[in-house]
Order: sequence, then structure tokens, then C-alpha cells
Amino acid sequence: MNFREDINGLRAFAVIAVMIFHFNESWLTGGFAGVDVFFVISGFLMTKITLNGIEKENSIFLFLKKFYAARVKRIVPALLVLVILLSVTAFLFFEPSRNLLLSSQGIPALGFFSNFYFWQHSNGGYFATSPSEKELLHTWSLSVEWQFYMLYPFIIWIVSKLFKKKQIRRVILALTILALSVGLIIAYNTVNAGYFVLPTRMWEMMVGGIAFLFPWKMSSPVRKSAEYIGIGLMNVSFFIISRDFVWPGIGALLPVFSSFLVIQAANNSSWITANPAVRYIGKWSYSLYLYHWPIVALNNSYHLEMSFWIYLFLSFVFGAASYYLVEQKKWKLWLIAVLWGVTILGLYASKRTGGFKFRIPKEVLYQDNPRGVIKPDGTQYTNMKKSVVGGADFSNYDYMIVSDSYGQQYARFLDENHIKTLTWFSRNCMKLPHYSQAVKRDGGVFQKECAECYPSLSADLKANTRPVLFIYSWDSYHLRQKDDFSSYPVTYKENKKKYLDILEKEWDEIIANRPNPKSYNIYFVGVPNKPGFPVRRRQIEGCLPLSRLLFGECPREVEEKPLDINNEMKSLAEKFAKKYSNIYYIDPEESLCKNHKCKVLINGHPVYEDIHGHLSHYGAEYIGKNIMDQVRKNEKK
Repeated sequence: MNFREDINGLRAFAVIAVMIFHFNESWLTGGFAGVDVFFVISGFLMTKITLNGIEKENSIFLFLKKFYAARVKRIVPALLVLVILLSVTAFLFFEPSRNLLLSSQGIPALGFFSNFYFWQHSNGGYFATSPSEKELLHTWSLSVEWQFYMLYPFIIWIVSKLFKKKQIRRVILALTILALSVGLIIAYNTVNAGYFVLPTRMWEMMVGGIAFLFPWKMSSPVRKSAEYIGIGLMNVSFFIISRDFVWPGIGALLPVFSSFLVIQAANNSSWITANPAVRYIGKWSYSLYLYHWPIVALNNSYHLEMSFWIYLFLSFVFGAASYYLVEQKKWKLWLIAVLWGVTILGLYASKRTGGFKFRIPKEVLYQDNPRGVIKPDGTQYTNMKKSVVGGADFSNYDYMIVSDSYGQQYARFLDENHIKTLTWFSRNCMKLPHYSQAVKRDGGVFQKECAECYPSLSADLKANTRPVLFIYSWDSYHLRQKDDFSSYPVTYKENKKKYLDILEKEWDEIIANRPNPKSYNIYFVGVPNKPGFPVRRRQIEGCLPLSRLLFGECPREVEEKPLDINNEMKSLAEKFAKKYSNIYYIDPEESLCKNHKCKVLINGHPVYEDIHGHLSHYGAEYIGKNIMDQVRKNEKK
């Protein structure tokens, strides 16, 4: 088979589009359509190989033997080496649950049914899948292709037996139209399955087959024009398509047709597809595709904040190494079979042992880590309306807490220590007079609740006589005026000055609404250190044999990342104190952090429950005690 520079160039454009999309979707919203380009290429090549092979070989079985042997040698080794490398990495560095997750993906990936696995384990579809959890998510497309290889040669063979040679093209064209119709029906009537399964993708590959069966005769100028139009439309599709499209729906016709057009142009000396850079990227495209996604997954999982250029560098290093050291190697089928079998056994052993749990000390692995917002009976404390904890009632309480989830996490501590408290907990909602959280949930119901609960809170604040603690994740909100939710939200990250100005004006109004300045003391409570990574997982992974060998005992502290917002809130509280005299700030990190180190374990128990800095019950009890001690001490003055 003569080397097609144009097809190799298509591979290059497709893989770069996918790589950009997976790193930052907003840069190239339709980059995922690069996979559809790959499908068209596969269909073209498979149709050519199959028809020529059936014509050349006297026996279909002899052809299939050679065909599948070639497919195995082409696809399996690079994928197998990737899975082996990930498995070894997981054994050395991943905690058991993550190791178990990888092995659960590895078996279907090597068995070429991972599209079904991810269909079943991707609630909300492909785009709702967290890249930090599924290092082998991208293998779904390899599974679809392999399933196509298992089915398509038999379809062509049956058609070739039932119809005359001149009729074969028209029959396959009719089957392609049928496959397109079936695929669109499924895509528009399913949530998850449409993206992952062969019936919705088969028409894309068969369109590639049509490009082989119905070659267009073109002059050189027309050929160049067709190529330019095809490449132009393909790149346009990468920019205008997005996750909002039903996929692969009608919109998929654009990247599919543009790929078809480039293949028909067959311009093998094009400056676009035959230049050295594109040629190498195209040659490495399979390995680039294999390795780019695990790099994205690990970057997201460990919050490495990798730059795009580092990501590209690593992808190309691993991709090129895989191409030269694995893809270009002449593999024996028996060696592939042995390595495949051993790897499957290793993955199965991981599943049977819970992700090789024996690597972790039992006292660390089985630590209880209850959430601070959950009652001992498993139910949650009241959200979005006032309630009481610690034995209080609405007319008999010692403290009042107004907060989002960063205050609600102390609820169980207050309850179990009988600290009578009136609470206004509202997750993801800062209750302000004129502004509200802009995030929409449940069709805007949550947003509406957040915007409307302030008047009731304000009435309680006016009637209150007890100390009030305001506890929020102060820098996490997208603030919009309640009477103009169409306006662009103000965030701390994007417009710090305006955000702080809004907070100052809003909280000044809240404080001023007290019957008189001496009605009660107000405490602004800062945010505990937000580690920005799963501390619980990091702690367990720090107890792996290799980590203990290199660093000694299991980690008990993390580097402190001072929160800028805490300094700003302290300054704001001090400003209010000069105006109203009885406003105070409490820094929750005083009991948790020392010498730029923050505890992750307290008496052997985890401090945090998630990467956002939410505290476990143990962490909330430890910090909550410090907060309430400061409040009590101040109230006695």
C-alpha cells in the first residue's frame, strides 16, 4: 500500500485537535471531533485492505487470519505497553481505590470493550466524565474501531458473495446511508450510549469506505482546491462544534465530510499535509493519542497545574518514544499474547485485592473519615433555612451562625458538644442584601432560593441578641445583582477589587441593620487552609512502601498555602471594628498551621474530607473548639 501523505496529515490535524481540547476545552470546543476524523480514515483503509485482500486470497479465512494478525501487531503492543506502564505506576504511587479504578478500566481497554465500560460508568455522558478519575477513558475509540474490524470484513465478504462486482459499491453505499440513519436515531434518543457505541459511529467509518469505492477524478487545480476546502472545513468544525451538540449527530457530518473531501483530493505532495512537521506528527499520532490523555488525567488528579507547553512536551516525548521503541518494533504474536495475558492477570489481581491494599498499613487504610456536615445517623443538617443544633430552640440559644458549607461543617461538633446555636446554613450561597450567588442549579431553583432567603435572615438578625458568627468560603462566589441575573458575574479571581468592594458595601449594610451597635458581637471567621488536592488520598499514598522507604513515616503535615482572602477579610473586619467597635476576626488556621506547615492528621484522624478545604468531623471538632474558645473568651470581656 502506497503511503498517503494526505491521510497522514489528516491524522496530525486530528490528534492535535484532540490534544488541545483535552487540555483546555475552551481553546478548541470541537477538538473532540478529531476522533471522528480518525474513524473516517480507518474506514477508508479497512475497506481498501478488505476488498483487495478478499480479491487476492482464495479463502476468506486465510485473509482474516492475516488481517487480524496485522491489526493485533499494529494496535495492541503500544496500548499494552501503556497499560503496563500505568499499572506499574499505580502499584508504586496510587492508593488502593485509585489502583482499583485503573485495573477496572485496564481489563476492558485491553479486551476492546472499554466503550461499553465507560458508557455504563459515565453518568451524564462523555463530557461529564472527570478526567482525574479515568486514565484510560480515551480507549473507548480504540474499542469502537476494533469492533468495526470484527464486523466490517464479514459485511464486505457477504456483500461480495451475494452481489456482482459492479453492484458491491452501490450496496455498501446503501448500507452506509442505513447506518447513518440508525446512528442518528440512536444519538438523538440516548444520553450516554450514543457517544460510545459502534452503531452510532459505524457510518463515519463507512463514509471512509465510500471514499475508496467512489474515487473522484480531478485535475490538479481542482484537487488542490478540494484539499484546501476539506482542511478548512475540518478546522472550522473544531472551532464551531461544542459539547452542546448532540454527538455524533447532524453536526458530525461536517468533520466527516471534510475528511472525506481531503481523502478524495489525494494530494500527496501538498505543502499542508506533506511538510516535515505534519509528517512526523501524523506518524506519531497513534502513540500521541495514547499518552496525551493519561498525562491530562494525572495533571488534573494531582493538581499539578501543568502548563500547555510542558503538557505538549511530555506528550511528544512519550509519543515519539512509543512510536520508535514499540510501534516500529517487529512483534511476534506469541509475545504479544503472553504479555497481554500476564497484564490481564495483574489487573485481575489488583481487582481481587482491592487495589493491592496490602501495601498500606491497616491503621491508615481503614481510618474513619466522617464528614462534618453529616449527622451520626447519616442525614444532613438543615440547608437553606434556619434551624437549631446543640439542644437549642428558636427562642433559647447562645450563638447564631450564618454560613455556607464552610460553617455547616461545624454542625456536628456544635451538636455533640451541646453548644446551643441558631443556624442559617446554606451551601454555595452567600446571603446578601442585593447580591446573590450566580451559579444555576436545578433550572435556577437553587439560585432563586439563595436570592430570596435574605429577608428572613435579616429579620432574625434584627431580633437577635446573641453573638453572631459569619463563616463563608469568602472568595468562592460568582456575585450578581439580584435584579439583574443576566449581568456578568463578579468573581474574586477575575476582579478582586470590585468583589471586595461589593462585600464591604453588603456587609456594612448587614452590620448597620442591628437595632444598635451594641446589640451583639459579630465574628467574621476565615477559611481553613485549602490544600488544593485530595489530602486523604495523598496521605494514604504517602504510606506506600516506596514513599516510606524514601521519606520515612506517613505524612502528617502539608505545606501551608496562605489564603489571600483571609488577609482581606481580616482587614475588612478591622475596618468595620473602627466604625462599629464590636466586630472581630477569627483565623481558623491558628490551631491548624505552624511554621508554614498545616496538619493533615489529628490523633491519627484525617483533618480534611475533600480538596476544597472542607473539614472532616475530626478537623471540624479540632478547629471548631479553637473558634468557640476565642468567642467565649471575648464574650467574657
